[in-house]
Amino acid sequence: MGTQITAHKVLLGMYEKIIAGEIASFEQLVDEANSAGLEQQHRNAVVSRGYRLLKKFTWGMFAVINPREYKQLWQQLVVPHPQFKAAGDLKRSMTISSIFIGMLDIHGYTAFCRESKTNLSRLHELDAFFSTTIQEVAALHGCVGNRERGDEILLVAARAVDILRASFDIIQIFAKQRFFKEMYESAEVVNYSKILPPFQISAGISGGNMNTPMIITRRGEISGFLLNMAARLQARANKLAPRNTKIIMAKTVMTGLEKELAGGASTDLPAVVKFFDCGSIQFKGMSIPNVEAVFRSEERYKMKLQDSLQTLLTSLKQNLWKDKVMLDLLELMMQTVFNIPRFNLEILLPGNGSVIVNNEQIQQRLTMIRNLFGVQEDYTTAIAKLDETVHICSQIPAFEPIVVEYGREIALRYRKASALYAIHLEPAILKRKKEIFTEQEARLFDYFRAHRGTLERLEEKARRSPAVSQKRQMWNSVLEKLRSELDFSLYSGKR
Repeated sequence: MGTQITAHKVLLGMYEKIIAGEIASFEQLVDEANSAGLEQQHRNAVVSRGYRLLKKFTWGMFAVINPREYKQLWQQLVVPHPQFKAAGDLKRSMTISSIFIGMLDIHGYTAFCRESKTNLSRLHELDAFFSTTIQEVAALHGCVGNRERGDEILLVAARAVDILRASFDIIQIFAKQRFFKEMYESAEVVNYSKILPPFQISAGISGGNMNTPMIITRRGEISGFLLNMAARLQARANKLAPRNTKIIMAKTVMTGLEKELAGGASTDLPAVVKFFDCGSIQFKGMSIPNVEAVFRSEERYKMKLQDSLQTLLTSLKQNLWKDKVMLDLLELMMQTVFNIPRFNLEILLPGNGSVIVNNEQIQQRLTMIRNLFGVQEDYTTAIAKLDETVHICSQIPAFEPIVVEYGREIALRYRKASALYAIHLEPAILKRKKEIFTEQEARLFDYFRAHRGTLERLEEKARRSPAVSQKRQMWNSVLEKLRSELDFSLYSGKR
C-alpha cells in the first residue's frame, strides 16, 4: 500500500510539472521517475501514464502516433528512448525527405452552417462527426489528420501513397461519390450522408523534397516551408476550380509515389488517378513544379493536352517569344477545344456585345490568328484577336482553366510587345505609303491618322502589305528589346 501511495504522489507531482511546463521531454519524465526511487514495476507504470499526459500537452495533433499503428510516421518524427522502445521525444526541428503534408478546404461548409444556424444541436453533432471522421480516415491510412480553422483539414503522412489515399477517401465522403472500389465507410458516414449536401474540396499536397526543414512547436503545431507550400497549392487549386474538387500537388509528391509503387506499395491509385503536369509556379523565390491529380473520367481528356502544354512550357523556358510561344499556345488551345465536350454558348465580349460560339468557331478563330501571325506577319491584329479569344475561352465552363491561365499571361506580354512594335512599324508604313495605298486611300490615311478608330481598316491593310519589307526583322528586334520584361512564371503566394 505504501509503495502505491508513493507512486501515486510521484505521478501527481509529475502531472503538475508537465502542466507547468517543467517537464517538456520524455527524457526529463524518465529522470523524474528514476529520482523517486520506485520499484521498476511502479516506475514503469508512472512513466507510462505520465507519457500519455506529456503527449497530450506537447505533441498536439501528433499525440495519437505510436510505433505500431503509425510505423512510418513514428520513424520520421520521433527519437525513440533507448530504454522505452515504444516511447520517445517528438523531433522539434528536423531536416526530412519523407514527410508529406496535405491542406484540404471544404467548399460551402461555412455557408451550410450559416444556413443551418437555427439547429444548434445538429451543428454540434455535425462538427463532432467531421472532426472524428477526418481523424479516423487519416488513421486508416497511417496519417495524422486534424480539423483546422473551421472548414480546413490538415493531413500529415510519411508516404505519398498514404496521404493521397486519405485525401481521396475524405473527398469521396464529402462528395458523396465513389471514385475507388474501396472507400471508408461507417454507420456515422451513412447516417450523415442522408442530411448533408455534397461538398467539393480543393486540396494542395507538398512533400518528398530532399533535405526540407520542418519545425514542430512546443504545442505540437507544424510550421515551415512544406506547410506553407501545401497551403499555396491548395489556394491554387481553389483558384483554378472554385466550384469543383481539384487536387494540385508538388511534382515531388508524384515522384515519391512512383518510388513507393516501384518498391512494392499496394494501392489502387494507378488504376484511377493520372497526373497532369501543370508546369511551375513561383513561391518564396523558388520555382515549384506541380501536377494535378486527375481522377474523374470526364476529365481524362486533359492527358491528351499534356504534350502540347509541355511544348509550350519548353518554348517559354527558352524565351522563344518571336514566334514559337504564340504558335505553341494556339496549338494547345486548338487541342483543348478539340477534346473538351461540345458547347454552343453566348459569350459576352469586353465592353458591349456578345457572340455565339461553338467548338468549330473557336477552332476557326485560332486558325485565323495562326495565319495572321505566321503567314501575313500582321502581329498587331493577331495579338488583338488572341486577347479576345482567350477572353471568350475563359467564359466556356468546360475549357481547361490552366490553358486559360497561360493564355492570359502570354497575351498580356504580347500586348506589351505589340504596343512597342506599333511605334517601330508606323515610320515604315509612312515611308511606303504610296506603294501601299491608292491615291484616295493615302489622302484618307493622312486625314484620319488623328482618328484611330476609322483608321484601323487601312492600318490593317498596311500591316499586311508586302510593300513594307523587313517586318519580321522589326518584330524580332522588338522582342529582343523586351526579353527581360517577358520573363514568364506563374506566381502563387502573397505579393
